[in-house]
Amino acid sequence: AGKTTGELGYAHKLGKELSLEAKVASAYRAPAANDLAYGTSGNRTLRPEANTGAELGLRYASRIPGEYELTLVAFRNQLTDLIDYDPADNYKTFNIAKARTQGVELGGGARPIKGLRVFGAATLLDTEVLSPDYQGIAVAGQSLLRRPRCVLHVGAELTPDDDWTFGGAVSWLHGRVDFDWNLGQRVDLPDATTVRLWVRRALGHGGELTLRIENLTNESAPPTGIGFGAQPRSVYVGYTRRF
Repeated sequence: AGKTTGELGYAHKLGKELSLEAKVASAYRAPAANDLAYGTSGNRTLRPEANTGAELGLRYASRIPGEYELTLVAFRNQLTDLIDYDPADNYKTFNIAKARTQGVELGGGARPIKGLRVFGAATLLDTEVLSPDYQGIAVAGQSLLRRPRCVLHVGAELTPDDDWTFGGAVSWLHGRVDFDWNLGQRVDLPDATTVRLWVRRALGHGGELTLRIENLTNESAPPTGIGFGAQPRSVYVGYTRRF
């Protein structure tokens, strides 16, 4: 649809282990098949989502590769034509004229001892609708629906030898709001905590066997919003062969 995107980045070394990074970029997302599955509100054409964003961050990386690393990033996005759905209109989709997201993210990783890697990230997000009103779901000044204000993610991976790898991670979502069409008002969604585990076994001749368990505790709190149930406890087994 004639969309053109671009990205401009800049990095500057502040020392042997510390660097400053900045980026300005544009992006867009065309409507997907599921966005069009139930039709559009008022049979209007569903336009692609568009975004212009900026990031500014600091990155610390130890002189020994992988020993310690830390990133701190502040970001802001100006959004146009976000795609949302209207449950009261048979889940037809429509575009939100304008919105804004901004926040900070702190992430890091380390190898405190041989064979052990720990990692984590924390994101604080602030969102705001800039349009006067859209579909009665939100008005200017209110937050966007289903975006968590805080996300925490921590995990660890243990590699006792060249053949085995064991890992686990926990994710926590807090501060989400959705629109309850039965009540006709915005409501707070419950916090959600999910746990995932994985095991990898290296085999000969470039082969690898993996076992992954998602949502170990069978968390039922919706990860997205009302009407979207959490993925139940699931087990995946896979085999990879490198040639």
